Amino acid sequence: GPNLTTSVENLDPLSDYSVAPIPSNGILEVFGDMNGVKLKLLDGIGQVIKDYSLKQSVLILPEQSGIYYLRLIKDGKPVGSFKIIKF
Repeated sequence: GPNLTTSVENLDPLSDYSVAPIPSNGILEVFGDMNGVKLKLLDGIGQVIKDYSLKQSVLILPEQSGIYYLRLIKDGKPVGSFKIIKF
């Protein structure tokens, strides 16, 4: 079967955004209107470990495998939340 390197679970089904792993280890692409959106990457215990710039739609995850959460914030409100498992 395919060699899964990253899995993404959408925690907010009503979100206008989606995230898909690019078929290489630890790279994600975010789909949706990124204007004014802030991206925060959290570790498994909810600590922010990386802030991504507003115009970025391709995100490179930390090298370490594990569970991460990606939060999308617009006008101070959460607009998307994704659980990412990096193998």
